[in-house]
Amino acid sequence: MTLDIYASDQEKGEAIKQWWRESARWILLGIIIGLLALFAIRSWTKYKHNRVVEASSLYQLVLTQKDNNEIYNSAKRVIEAYSDTPYGLFSILALAKEEQSRGDLKAASSHLEQALERTKNLELQQIISLRAARLLLAEGNPEKSIATLDRIDSGNFAAAYAEVRGDSYTKLGRLPKARIAYQEALEGFKLPDERYRQILQMKLDNIGQP
Repeated sequence: MTLDIYASDQEKGEAIKQWWRESARWILLGIIIGLLALFAIRSWTKYKHNRVVEASSLYQLVLTQKDNNEIYNSAKRVIEAYSDTPYGLFSILALAKEEQSRGDLKAASSHLEQALERTKNLELQQIISLRAARLLLAEGNPEKSIATLDRIDSGNFAAAYAEVRGDSYTKLGRLPKARIAYQEALEGFKLPDERYRQILQMKLDNIGQP
């Protein structure tokens, strides 16, 4: 709205009234839309918070149950009802662990792959990839084990990755590559566990010299 500075007070008043008559509806509509948006955001935030709290409570059953079947069933309930929360991912990992303990390596591998697709956290991806690679090797699939490790940068888990690569190459009979992998594992080993270092050295010694 532009007012003529040379207009009389009465003319200015009439101009303001005219502008208000023309604009009031849109101003009120804007206020209503803003309030509705604020209400929707607050409602959504509260809804998300409540879902996380509910998922957390149910996930506690996964952690505290003693019976393996109850652990399995509780984890499945979290995954089915709260897959959009962090506890959905944690329950997938718990389910994979339970399936591995039952000897169902194929199902465990499938759930680890599912968990890997759900997380964007690099360190968690590294840990899950390492678990998945070990399971694939135990299933008798060393080629896929190596491929799984190659998908993610090893980061701080370089020594562990190299060891599993060495185990996989040994299984495939590719001893030169296995030797290199075990040497990398020994060089990258930083834990103060001398027994583990001895195991790595034994694996290297068992494949002989080139």
